[in-house]
Amino acid sequence: SFELESPSGNVEIASWCAGEKTSVHVLVNHGGRRGSLQYLYTSEQIDAPHPVYEVVLKVRSEAKNPKVLLNGKKTEFTRKGEFLHIPVRMDEVWKIVKVTE
Repeated sequence: SFELESPSGNVEIASWCAGEKTSVHVLVNHGGRRGSLQYLYTSEQIDAPHPVYEVVLKVRSEAKNPKVLLNGKKTEFTRKGEFLHIPVRMDEVWKIVKVTE
């Protein structure tokens, strides 16, 4: 199980299991999107520069030494009870977090 702490509400998440011991979480920064009737039924446009949001991804893990990657690079996390707390600075449109037990 997982939870995303996104105080601004502008970061969304899509998660799935990639095998028995790996989860993948795609975070999307929607803060710079332009919404109008012009784009309502076709697409959305993302304006630059993109606003930066600090979020925390919480992933349940019982592993003693889990491997956590952020955009393919090892990243820091803290453990609080049964959850890993993974801070993510959303300074891009997409961020991918991979957790392997």
